[in-house]
Amino acid sequence: SYIETVKINSAQNSLRLIYLAQVEQYSDKGKYYTATSNCGTGSDLKNPININLFDGVETLDSSSFYYCIESSDINTEYKAYAYDGIGDKWFSIDHNNKHLGERSGVSIDKW
Repeated sequence: SYIETVKINSAQNSLRLIYLAQVEQYSDKGKYYTATSNCGTGSDLKNPININLFDGVETLDSSSFYYCIESSDINTEYKAYAYDGIGDKWFSIDHNNKHLGERSGVSIDKW
């Protein structure tokens, strides 16, 4: 549906904003911001991400998707996720600007 497409596009654009903010974060501090070491479908860390990457400005809208950033080594990598509230869609972006995702059980290599 049109509304679902708009929500998905908004989540993907939010991930792109995270990527750009992480580029700046790494340039300024020599490391990436991360909210946890392991994201899951119930992870909603929108507020700390907005505070730490976007100076407290509510940039990520959580009305349809949850957001999380995970890393095992903040000096070299991260992966940011957007999960829908139902759990049948997720999208990710990493420090190399690689996009992955899944919609209704179907893998998406690029979005």
